[in-house]
Amino acid sequence: MITKDSVIKQLLTTLILAFSLSLSNYAIACGLLPGYKLSKGVSWGELCDFNEGLASAQKDGKYGFIDKQANIIVPFSYNFTAELSEGLAIVKKNEHHGYINKKNQVIIPIIYDDVRPFSEGKAAVEYEGKWGVINDTGELTIPYQFDEIRYFSEGLAPVRKDELWGYIDSSGKTVVPLNYLNADSFHNGLAVVAKENGYGMINKDNKIIVPTEYDMPIFIDNYYIDTFKFLKGNNFYYFDSNGDRLAVSSYLDTMPEVILDRQR
Repeated sequence: MITKDSVIKQLLTTLILAFSLSLSNYAIACGLLPGYKLSKGVSWGELCDFNEGLASAQKDGKYGFIDKQANIIVPFSYNFTAELSEGLAIVKKNEHHGYINKKNQVIIPIIYDDVRPFSEGKAAVEYEGKWGVINDTGELTIPYQFDEIRYFSEGLAPVRKDELWGYIDSSGKTVVPLNYLNADSFHNGLAVVAKENGYGMINKDNKIIVPTEYDMPIFIDNYYIDTFKFLKGNNFYYFDSNGDRLAVSSYLDTMPEVILDRQR
């Protein structure tokens, strides 16, 4: 009998297999130039991925950054490092987070409980249990008042207070009311949101483009470009950017490239 759980299990199995195959040729998959190998004892960080020419790596439980020639650019001296974004990388020392540049200079002090990557010149940071927003000099531009903030995209960021999500602009003004159970960042004017009955999509005017009734969105290579895919029961439902349904297919007929959750 085909069940929702069996569908999800099949999808996850496919993803794990694809990931394992990619690791078998990491020099190509991870962006190292041909002929270069990781030094003895060095392994990839949380993600096998280069951003702005550097990738997070680790050795003996400490994190730093390497370049595409496998040179160590930032020494392995942090408890955690995350990808570069807009010239700044997230680092963790002891229990606090901050940001460094490619020269391993601390640009924003390592004082935060948690942080997000920079986007559009801003980053969400958590301090003493509440989230606010800083600019690239570390100045607090939106006060610590939210329970969670994701990254800015197209001028808006998903925010949460208590159990409900909405969106703020770069000044901190609420532009989409906090009445969703989950919310993703905007891309090409559309964002995935969730309500009690399931996932759907809205535009920046908070108009429902795809009804919030699907089990999960499926993120594919051209997601947020022309065709959007959602899973409901044992079927995939395809929509265009106007919310018009294009097609319905069984999971047996087609497999998605990437599954939710893409959240930070």
